[in-house]
Amino acid sequence: MDIVDIGQRLGSVAFELSSQPRVWLAFLFAAAAWLMSMPYLRFVGKKLPPGPPVWPVLGSLAYLGGELHHALWGLSKKYGDVMRVGLGQYTLIVVSSADIAEELMRKRDSEFCHRSGRTIQRSAAKYVGFDSMDIAFSEYNPHLRMLRKLCTSELFTLSRLHASAKVRTGELEVLLGNFRKYSEKGEAIEVREYFHSLTMNIMCLMMFGKRYYGEDVPVTAELNNFKSLIIDVFDNVGRLNLADLVWCMRPFDLQGINKKWKQIRGRCEKLFGLIIEEHRLRRIEGKTLKDDKDDFVDVLLSCQASDNLSDKAIIALLSNMVLGGTDTTATTLEWCMVEIVRNPLMMQRMQEEVDALVGKERGVEEADVAQLPYLTAFVKEIFRLHTPVPITLPRLNESASSLGGFYIPPECTIFVNTYAMAHDERYWDRPLEFNPDRFLGSNINLVGNDFQLVPFGSGRRKCVGIALGMTMVQRTLAALVHSFDFAPQPQASISESYLLVLRNSIPLKVEATPRLPAHVYHTTTL
Repeated sequence: MDIVDIGQRLGSVAFELSSQPRVWLAFLFAAAAWLMSMPYLRFVGKKLPPGPPVWPVLGSLAYLGGELHHALWGLSKKYGDVMRVGLGQYTLIVVSSADIAEELMRKRDSEFCHRSGRTIQRSAAKYVGFDSMDIAFSEYNPHLRMLRKLCTSELFTLSRLHASAKVRTGELEVLLGNFRKYSEKGEAIEVREYFHSLTMNIMCLMMFGKRYYGEDVPVTAELNNFKSLIIDVFDNVGRLNLADLVWCMRPFDLQGINKKWKQIRGRCEKLFGLIIEEHRLRRIEGKTLKDDKDDFVDVLLSCQASDNLSDKAIIALLSNMVLGGTDTTATTLEWCMVEIVRNPLMMQRMQEEVDALVGKERGVEEADVAQLPYLTAFVKEIFRLHTPVPITLPRLNESASSLGGFYIPPECTIFVNTYAMAHDERYWDRPLEFNPDRFLGSNINLVGNDFQLVPFGSGRRKCVGIALGMTMVQRTLAALVHSFDFAPQPQASISESYLLVLRNSIPLKVEATPRLPAHVYHTTTL
């Protein structure tokens, strides 16, 4: 049989099949089934986690409608605490219980401690993480260990936290003054803008000695550039990028997200680069500014040679601090105010506790916070019920591993649904109720040891700024309830909206009534 005969036979077979549509449909169905099963053939005999159906290209996207943390929580009730979800070309493993979270972040932490461009946040790692040179998106490698060591031993030490108290006190006085101005005018205040200004100014002063928010801040090109840059970052971070999910779409950037991220990265490099050069020039000339010793950029520059710290890594770290240290704290403070105006008896209880300790002739000091157990319980309940980061940043395992008795293939993207655990009846009595009393007499803390409540993560990827974040939230809340009575305007309602950070989709407005003598609002306390 020669080639011509073979060609003729194939032609005749194709002609016969063309006259039998059912055969063609069966063939197409078999081909589609084969293509769908191809990714899983190598796992035959392995006990993979269960999960919703995974379709070509889209994966399980059809089952992830609504707010993502709610969708994943609902699916976990059907498929279990270790669940496999397909998203584009990626296999996602979603953890939804405290015991599996402990296995992931403590017992097998060394196996699941990676991140980088190999997860579904490929573009964020490249542009926001500056080629994974930051803390959030870096691989777990010597560079990351060096950055975390700098944060824990130089930037977020207890002594530096105490030294920077004056910065936080000054900005807190500005906040209280703004609330008082609205009270004198008889107007309600939208708190989100002012909490954002508070946290942003505190972080910027601690990082590089500048304020960018407030009526007293001179309007400059640098100021406008910084503000617009922050808005653009928060508007784009957390968006689902199809160019990340499906490899064949990467060259096209159909949503324009990568183009936007490139522009944002360029602006970050220019802005933070100028700040670094200003500090470098001051160091060369031997000049200093007031409180310059508390400036993070100076600390990083002093460590640059000994730790092989590039300007790109410094820019990446500053970008992390702006993102991680401002929006989450401001959002948590707004949730605190939502629950205060919804629960006036709880506000009164906190006021009585603060009054008994502080009186009404001075402001709240940072040292007072440790002696306010009910206020501390209130903040813990805020972190539980209104989990600011409901889904952790992704982890990645380089090699095959296991979780909860299931086989986890190499290079899976692992998420922990902290929101699901914080609302699980297995760990909390009446979990949908706001009840700070559940934490009175409880040893549960927020530092990553109690896995039913891990708002800051745990293990090698735990947030390095826990102490600063908790100090800012608790001190601000104590000062607010000590200084004012609050009432909602209009009636406060809750409607969750998730885009990396879980916020109330309806900005809160409150009426504030001063409850202290006028001189207390203008007294700096440390």
